[in-house]
Amino acid sequence: LFKLSSQGHQVDLYRALAGGASSLQGPPPQPVGYMERGFLSGTADPDFALQNLGAPTAPSIVFVISTTFSARGANIQPFSLYPEEAEWTFPPFTALELLEVERFGSKQLL
Repeated sequence: LFKLSSQGHQVDLYRALAGGASSLQGPPPQPVGYMERGFLSGTADPDFALQNLGAPTAPSIVFVISTTFSARGANIQPFSLYPEEAEWTFPPFTALELLEVERFGSKQLL
């Protein structure tokens, strides 16, 4: 994954979580961090992420992951059984930081 992540440019990635809900609103009052212990995947296609959220009124969360030098995703679309997902993946123990929360009806963008 490290070699793949150094190839090409980094993009914003989207990870959808149907049925999720959060009481967060606006920028967090203090830095909120999270470390994923397993592989973390997301799509470069925001429309694909939104298609997998279930009913339009169902609560759900979309994570927008901006890549950095220390948290770089690897484009695995050429190796995927489902290339339409435009999937990228991160190695285990990738650290993420919550920067902002936006709400669109029953949907949240983190």
